[in-house]
Amino acid sequence: MSPTLLMRMLTALLLCSAGAFGQAAPGTPPRPHRTMATERSKIAFLVGSYTTTAAIPPAPGIPKGGSGTGTCVISWALDSMFLSISEKSVNSVLGKYAGYGMLGFDPQREMFVLTMFNNFGDRPQYQGSMVSDTLVLTTSISAPKGTFQQKILWYRDGKKVRLQVLNDFGKGYVPALDETSTPVAGKR
Repeated sequence: MSPTLLMRMLTALLLCSAGAFGQAAPGTPPRPHRTMATERSKIAFLVGSYTTTAAIPPAPGIPKGGSGTGTCVISWALDSMFLSISEKSVNSVLGKYAGYGMLGFDPQREMFVLTMFNNFGDRPQYQGSMVSDTLVLTTSISAPKGTFQQKILWYRDGKKVRLQVLNDFGKGYVPALDETSTPVAGKR
């Protein structure tokens, strides 16, 4: 067999397999078309400059719970591919907090990914999706007493944005933080 004929056969085989790749099985409904722009538009409600108030519910070790205030700025970054998050706060349980992160949509994994860094040295990476109008992200957190699961819920509440943090130490998710972000007048 000549090298030219072999190359043509290989090219034809590759083209045939490429055409079939990614097609749904017969009888399977087609998946909705997801584009980067469509997915980014789902998290656009987070963009803005905010003042924040936080409530920390009572829990073992913090029987009275806690509260805090702060600021948060969320803006588009890197050609509007990601949201850049900068948060600073003070609360009665953890003291001063400063966190920076990037949130975007990963088209290969078809999910949102949030990587955060903070002044405690933590660097969790969350992943998840939109469930109705709520961004639901989860991760595993390593702590001195073991690993636990953390879930964050971000959604619009009128003109405000709510962030709820829930922790699961093996007995189901329990509220750990409820933060309300109020837009700063004149800043978006």
